[in-house]
Amino acid sequence: MAFRLISPASRPWLEQAESPTARAVDADRAVAALRGDYERWSRLAVGILAFVVTTAALVVGSAAWSFLLGPSPREAATVAIAIIAPAVAAGGVFVLWRLHRSGRQLARAAAWWMRMPYRAGARSRSARGYVLARTIYLEPALLVRSLTMSCTLLLLIFGVSGFVRGVVTTDQQLSVTIALAAVTVVSAACLIGQLGGLARIGAGASEADPLWVRARDAFRRR
Repeated sequence: MAFRLISPASRPWLEQAESPTARAVDADRAVAALRGDYERWSRLAVGILAFVVTTAALVVGSAAWSFLLGPSPREAATVAIAIIAPAVAAGGVFVLWRLHRSGRQLARAAAWWMRMPYRAGARSRSARGYVLARTIYLEPALLVRSLTMSCTLLLLIFGVSGFVRGVVTTDQQLSVTIALAAVTVVSAACLIGQLGGLARIGAGASEADPLWVRARDAFRRR
């Protein structure tokens, strides 16, 4: 079965999200479809693969350019890698961007459907919502995404430190410094994208928490 960024089962609920014709009775089905689509393991696998390929292409490409710009003899294989690696990295960035855009749509729509029954008065907040809001990130699909965020953060720190070292010192190849800057940007973008998706799902779950809603409303009235 071909991989789809957004499955056909999710599209009707995406279109109805934030629409005045949406019905509270459909909220549970919509949330199940949208979250199931957003939290697919295949989406996570494609994202990890694209991120690894992009990062590896940047590192390998920087090494190839270091050889080309250095005193060593230029070999055909090195020239080919120096040309192909940036193209592969660009393709990986494109895949990551498409995943981010589609994931943002799914997470935003899912969060809206999660809030909708409570804001429409069709469902009352309870202690169950209090527990759900505090345990939602322990669900396997979201927990694994939290772990990938941690790995991305570590790579981001590595990229920043390497880039700063290249700027401050003179013993690091310029191509390596540029590659580290690119890795830093890609890592930061992926970190922010994942964080945004998880935050939206968590915010949607928090609508069922009576204590959180009471505190939020009290703060808004100030």
